[in-house]
Amino acid sequence: MIVLNELRSLELERSLTLQRQEERLRALKASLRSATARSLSLETTSEDFRLSWEASEASLSRVQELLTTSATHLSQATTKLAEQQASLRQLQGSLRRSQLAVIWSSVLGPVIGAGIVLLIWQPWN
Repeated sequence: MIVLNELRSLELERSLTLQRQEERLRALKASLRSATARSLSLETTSEDFRLSWEASEASLSRVQELLTTSATHLSQATTKLAEQQASLRQLQGSLRRSQLAVIWSSVLGPVIGAGIVLLIWQPWN
């Protein structure tokens, strides 16, 4: 009877140990699933970040190209504006000279004409 009780006690202890090991195994499996899910999440996040980074670099490169093109166009426009301003100054100088010529001819023309008429009429009178 003692042996039978001892056997039952050993069987009960083995059964409890086996249950604890099964519970621990389930907990380890759950922990492994959780760690795997976190790892996959981190991989996805890392990949998303990498793709976002590459897209940002491409956008930055395009912005730099646009800035370079804009700077070139601005430089060309500035040069053209300077040329047009120089041409405008020349035209303004020509216009002033023409205006002076018109003023002198409108003033001097009649004066000279009157002087010629007086010279012609002088000898006859």
